[in-house]
Amino acid sequence: NLIACELFLNGQILTNYPAPAGEVAYTWYPHKILREARVEGLSITTELFMPSKQRVVAEKIVVKNESREPRQGTLGFDLRAGVALMTRKAGWWYRYADLDNRIAPDEPRGCLVFESQHMQAVSVQGVHPRPVRIEQRRMLVHEFSLAPGESQTFHYLNVIDASAQAALGIYDRVQSQFDGLL
Repeated sequence: NLIACELFLNGQILTNYPAPAGEVAYTWYPHKILREARVEGLSITTELFMPSKQRVVAEKIVVKNESREPRQGTLGFDLRAGVALMTRKAGWWYRYADLDNRIAPDEPRGCLVFESQHMQAVSVQGVHPRPVRIEQRRMLVHEFSLAPGESQTFHYLNVIDASAQAALGIYDRVQSQFDGLL
């Protein structure tokens, strides 16, 4: 059970803030999942969806300062993967996550490449705009500074393919077209 793109605010996982701050409201639609949380005067809204006919999961993340004071801090995106190739046996498709994927940063793109060590399977995950740094090999960290009422938008992608080169090509294409996909 791997959770990819877990959000951290100022080094603390968002879901661990004391209630009601850590509480997340979910709205499920046929084409997307909308999540909303409020923490320390910030509104954090995510829209998770899968672009049609692609092995891509996309998420639009908006952080808005709802307070009357300027806000600054860090937003961390904890990325994980257990990418593996599905196999067919006795009429059933199955595959458990590979828990030992290799992780390689692609700093020019601001993403991480997770690669199966056992088969041809790759997950490229990243957030646009590019992070200011990568911590603990898998945490993309952004710094923000928001005036009252101001917001900042991030675009998260998880692209799956057989090779890193193919997945990175899709990642570049989809990030460049992100707003049109939603």
